[in-house]
This record gives sequence, structure tokens and C-alpha cells, in this order.
Amino acid sequence: MSDRSSGSSRLLSVDILRALAAMWVVVHHVPFLADDVPRELWFWLSVPLRFGYCGVTLFLVLSGFCIHLTVARRMAQGEGVRAEWGRFWKRRIWRLYPPYVAAIMVSLIVTYLVGTPAYLEEYHPPPLAWDLLAHLLMIHNLLADCWLGLGNMAFWSLGLEEQLYGLYAVYLALRRRLPAPPVLAMTGVVSIAWVIGVRWLGGPQDWGANRPSLTIGELQFGQWMMWPFTWWFAWTLGAVAAEAYSGAIRLPRWCFSYRIVIAFALPAIAMNRIILNHVSVLYSGTFDRIASAVGVASMDRYLVVLCGFSDFLVAAATFVLLNRWIRDEGAGAFRSRLPRTLGAIGLMSYSLYLIHMPVLHVVEGLATFGSGVFATLLRFLVMVPCCLAASACFYLAVERHFLNTKAKTRTPMAASLEPRDTSAPPTVPAEAAP
Repeated sequence: MSDRSSGSSRLLSVDILRALAAMWVVVHHVPFLADDVPRELWFWLSVPLRFGYCGVTLFLVLSGFCIHLTVARRMAQGEGVRAEWGRFWKRRIWRLYPPYVAAIMVSLIVTYLVGTPAYLEEYHPPPLAWDLLAHLLMIHNLLADCWLGLGNMAFWSLGLEEQLYGLYAVYLALRRRLPAPPVLAMTGVVSIAWVIGVRWLGGPQDWGANRPSLTIGELQFGQWMMWPFTWWFAWTLGAVAAEAYSGAIRLPRWCFSYRIVIAFALPAIAMNRIILNHVSVLYSGTFDRIASAVGVASMDRYLVVLCGFSDFLVAAATFVLLNRWIRDEGAGAFRSRLPRTLGAIGLMSYSLYLIHMPVLHVVEGLATFGSGVFATLLRFLVMVPCCLAASACFYLAVERHFLNTKAKTRTPMAASLEPRDTSAPPTVPAEAAP
């Protein structure tokens, strides 16, 4: 249970969402092949698995909530905004970086022993020294040739997290001068403009193969969709939820409604690139006629731009669901065994996120599953428990040693991809604001 005023307890609802997000990412990365099922039927049956990458968006909304919560409580108490950036970054690096480096070592060892993962067969990263340097500097998500590197594609969002922490200073500077709605609108305009611009310039290919790039040495800056501006709005939604939970602001009733969650989720599914790409191939003639009617050569570029709005709707649905579940927890919900089991997974979700890719690679390399529905079910039955077991071991062996040992209570953690941390996020004093 949580205490709005004291902040002395950890929110189980947040841990549950974190667990669901991490598990969604894991099942998305489990190979799901079914040659014995008609292709069209299998596509629609496997859609929930294909959408698993949206778990990262869930994490980012939770990140904004957890990072901003301490500041939001001070705002609610009328204490103003004060900064302790040195202390904040010291604790952030201590909390996140050592487990991250340990996971890099595990991934490199697995790649050396088992071989290059299948998803990297057509990927040509820079020399290992450059790839490793980019990851250690946590700028790999900004680079066209490094964001999938070191045999662990999940690493890309760790760099994104650190960069969003930097944008947090901008959010606080704006929030000090303006109410929450216009600040949220500003971050939304930046994110939407960035996504539309990148997708339009990148062209109809999935990740924008025609995008402009900037090469420095062996590194090529150009993976623009993975830059933090894409997710700044999602992260800010979490910060707004923290202010509402703390009592610093009040949200309208629709921000707690399951109907609104569905109203955001359904168009998010319909506009998602997975669905739109599939439908545009099936009904290419119809889209060609639409293009001719509106006087354009092709609808491809417009569809790519439309797909970009799906993630914004996923973030909005997560925002409303987070508000609702936190309120429900305060009313006595989530007391059964299943929520508490999910909460336990949420505690080690950072380890699960860091380590699941090499675990999947090892299991796939050691076992012969084949393809087909039975083989896919067998993969899930074997791989998911293996990921959970390995993550628990990694948590006990590595991650727990970098937790805040002074914390004895269950408080919301201060990062989206990690299970526990009670370090206070920074606040901005008057002299720190531009």
C-alpha cells in the first residue's frame, strides 16, 4: 500500500506495470515461428507478441513517474524546486551502471561462445572497440551502427534513459515557470515534430534507410528514431502522473477511466506500423487508388508518418492506466497472490531486461526447437522460465549490491528499467533555472 503524504511505501501497482512491461518485451523477443499454420492466420494470432516492443514505452512512462515523484511531493508541500544534481547523477550512475557493465560482459561472453545472434546476421556493426566505447558512453542508441550491438539489442534503451534524465532538467525549468498542461503540450509538440520529421525524411522503409546521417570516425550518427526526443512526451506523461499522485495538481476524471485506456489503445493498435504495413501490402491496390485520388504518387510515406502516432497513444493509455491502478491500490486493490507475484518480478525487472537476450540466445543455441505451433509453445515454456531464473540469479549476484541499502521500505524506484532505488530525484533551485 502507498501513503500519498509520507512516501514511505513502495507502490505495488507500479511494480506490476513494470513486470508486465518487462515480460511483454521478453515474449516479444522469443522466436515465434509457425510454418504449419497459414501465414495470414499466424500473423493475426501472433499480433500480441509482435507488439511486445511497446513495453519500452510503458517503462518510459513509469520512469517519468518515479524520477519526478520526490520533486512532485515537495511541490505539493509548497517547498519549491531545489537541485542536487551532483548527488542525483552519482546515485544514478552507481545504481544503473555496474549492472549494465556486468550485462555487457555476459552478452559478449555469450556471443563469443554461442556465436552471433540470428537477428544480427545482416547487421554490420563497427569494430568491437568502437561499439564497446559507444555503449560504455551510453550514446549507442544515437548511432546507426551501434544501437543493436554487443549481442544484446535491449541495451539501446539504457542510453535513452540516461539522455531522458538530461531532458528532465529542461522539464523542471519549464515546470517552474508554467503549469503542467502547457509544459506537457510543449514536450508533445517537440516529440511529434521530431517523429514526423524523421519518418518523413527517412522514407517508407521501416527504420528510415534513406535518413540523413553524420559520420565521425567509425561512428555514424543517424538512428534518429532512437533519440530521446521521440519519447520525451511519454516520459513527461509519467511526471504529470507523479504530480497528480502527490497532490501537486489535479487531473480530470477521464484520466482514471478504463474506457479512456481502451479509447487510446484501439487506435494505437490500428495505426501501429505492424498492422499498417501488413494491411498496406494486402490492400496495395486500394491504397494506390487512394493515392491517385488525392494526387500523390504513393501512400507509403504518409503511412510511415501515421505509424508514428501509435507510440504516443500507447503512452497516453499507459498514463491513464497508471493513474487508475495507483488509485485502485489506495482503495485496497492488488492484494491477491497474482499481483504480488507480478510485483516480485517487477522488483527484478531491470535484471530481467538486461539479461534476457543472451539467455534466449543460449537456449536457442543449445536446443533444437524447429518451427511450428508446437515448437513455438515449447519455446515459451522453456525460454520464459529460463529468463526469469537467470534474471533472479543476476539480481542476487550483481544488481542487489548496488541498491540503496539504507532503504528499508517499499518506495517507488527512480528509474523505469530497474526494480528498486530510493535515491531522491533532483530538484531545480531558482539559480539553476535558465
